[in-house]
Amino acid sequence: MTRFFIRHRTAKATSRWCGALIATVLLHGCREGDAGAGNRGLSSRPDPNAPASPAAAAGPSIAGRWKGTFFDPVANSTQGIRASISQEGDQVTIDTTLTDVGSFLTGVIRSDGHIRLTDAWDGETWTTHGGPATSSHIVIQDFVHDPTTGSMNLLNTIELSR
Repeated sequence: MTRFFIRHRTAKATSRWCGALIATVLLHGCREGDAGAGNRGLSSRPDPNAPASPAAAAGPSIAGRWKGTFFDPVANSTQGIRASISQEGDQVTIDTTLTDVGSFLTGVIRSDGHIRLTDAWDGETWTTHGGPATSSHIVIQDFVHDPTTGSMNLLNTIELSR
């Protein structure tokens, strides 16, 4: 009988000790903001291993397929074009069906819809001179001649819509 009593008391004490240890660990983890098991979403610290979320679009969402025209003021000609636009946050890439000037442009879009791009063909700057881009209409232009020289201010123009 003494043997049973000692085993019973030892088992009871061990159970209490284990229960107290588990409770302490759980409570300590909650106070520390640990995002471990049993405490998901309660952490005030970001999880460095969480996948990065895609950047929110700055300004209007312009990613996608577009069609439009390219106006060449030197040749006084207009031709139909297509364009594919990618946008990640404020970063914009426009890939058109043109074969030289205006064929591949990269740059930024501001929250107000104004765009500033660099032409991969000749390094020229294209912007939304006439007004901001919208999610359904974009007009970007490039000075043919340096506007500070006083020569005619001719503008290459790409106008896109969808």
